[in-house]
Amino acid sequence: MMEWSVAVAAGVFVILSAFMIAVLMNLRRLIKQLQGTALQMEERARLLTVEAVQLLQRTDHTVLMMQEHLRKSASFMESMEAAGTVIKSTTQQVDNISSAITHSVMQHVQHAHEENQQRMSPLFRSLDAGLTLWSAWQRFSKASGDPTQGEKE
Repeated sequence: MMEWSVAVAAGVFVILSAFMIAVLMNLRRLIKQLQGTALQMEERARLLTVEAVQLLQRTDHTVLMMQEHLRKSASFMESMEAAGTVIKSTTQQVDNISSAITHSVMQHVQHAHEENQQRMSPLFRSLDAGLTLWSAWQRFSKASGDPTQGEKE
């Protein structure tokens, strides 16, 4: 009976060994898959790192270019501001000058108008008196029956 026990134990040992070999082979296959997945993840991480470094380098280059453009445009903006200030000042001066000229011209025109009124007033009075006299003469001539210059022709 001992022999049967040893044979059964040996059979169980063989079955357990075969089962353990199958489990170990499955475990080995899983470990290889995990290694493959880990290698793929490592490669993807490496590629992402390379892309991130390139992106950061491009971003850094872009930021530097923008800073340079801003630095260069700052002097241009200052020049534009100074030009605006000069134009504003010039416009104010032109405004002041044109106001002074307008005031002066208006005074000269008013003075000339007053002088013309003073000079022309006696002339118009004389002209009015002459026309009144001529009109009276014409009425007197027609009343006396003398033909006028227009009637002779």
